[in-house]
Amino acid sequence: MKAAFAVLLTLCLVACQQDSSELRSRVAVWSQRLTELPAGSSSPEIQRWAASHKVHFTFLSEQRQFYANVERVPVKGLHFPCSEWNIIITVSVDPSGHSTKSSVQQVGACV
Repeated sequence: MKAAFAVLLTLCLVACQQDSSELRSRVAVWSQRLTELPAGSSSPEIQRWAASHKVHFTFLSEQRQFYANVERVPVKGLHFPCSEWNIIITVSVDPSGHSTKSSVQQVGACV
């Protein structure tokens, strides 16, 4: 039992050490692009920014948030537990449609 646990622990540690330099680089690119969209931007300005960067936002009305999966980055090496990473952009807006904050997140497509 202890040997099986040790093997499983080692496998998990190896999986967590996947080369993520490409993912970090792509997240940095999108974070930099998002700085072009300052807080207070109107919804039409947000849409113009999205069009100029080929981003297809979905507006989540209950969250008052523009949401887009802008890129998928495949995992290099062992595809456990995740086979790829999704780069997600969100832009939150106030009731008048002006941005209040934005973020770039990474979400794994995992088994």
